[in-house]
Amino acid sequence: RYARREVAAAARRELGRLIKLKESALATNTASVRDDRYVLQVLAKQRHQVAGTVRDVSASGATLFIEPKGIEPTNTKLRQLAKREAAIERAVRKRLSALVGETKTAAELHSLQTAITTVDLAAARCRYSAKLHGQPVRFCGAAEGQGLQLTALRHPLIVWPSRGETVNASRMVPMEISVPPSVRSVVITGPNTGGKTVCLKTLGMAALMAKAGLRVLCEPTATGEPVLVPHYSAVMADIGDDQS
Repeated sequence: RYARREVAAAARRELGRLIKLKESALATNTASVRDDRYVLQVLAKQRHQVAGTVRDVSASGATLFIEPKGIEPTNTKLRQLAKREAAIERAVRKRLSALVGETKTAAELHSLQTAITTVDLAAARCRYSAKLHGQPVRFCGAAEGQGLQLTALRHPLIVWPSRGETVNASRMVPMEISVPPSVRSVVITGPNTGGKTVCLKTLGMAALMAKAGLRVLCEPTATGEPVLVPHYSAVMADIGDDQS
């Protein structure tokens, strides 16, 4: 790579000299590349002023991309060095691929990937929960029943866009969820656009967030203890109309 950079620098210096010398015959005073070879953009009418090989022609035919005769050996050397570099890179990749394919190395890399993924997900959960000022969660024990007491519960998708926007945040209407442990089923009734669907979805999101290790978006408990949420085996929804 060092050799290729040196040869490329020499080619650019020679092109710079030619550009100054043949400026009146050029369409632009910058070099270009065609087929991995340095060329000059020469006006078709001034073709005779620049000796070399035409490597390309513009769509209008007004500009010729000419490889100057004096730069041809350098361009050829550059291509040779590029091919050699590519061959070395292929050999290195082949060796690394073989190492990864070895049973011991593959198992170690898999373990490392699993550990990194676990740490990355945990950090992402922490950052997300902190960003939304969520409350820590503890799953209900057997003696505590399966009740729910969530104060000022909010949906994360509604809270997220308004972080830092005081006006929008203040217009949110949080919901109060209070279900005694003795209650096994809850039915919500009310007029259209009364908030029934958003209430159910917000509660479902809270249950899923708790299971995912995220904090729940509600007010802290009076005692400062983590919010109690039942560990539901599944959260299911059957929405009968176009509400999504």
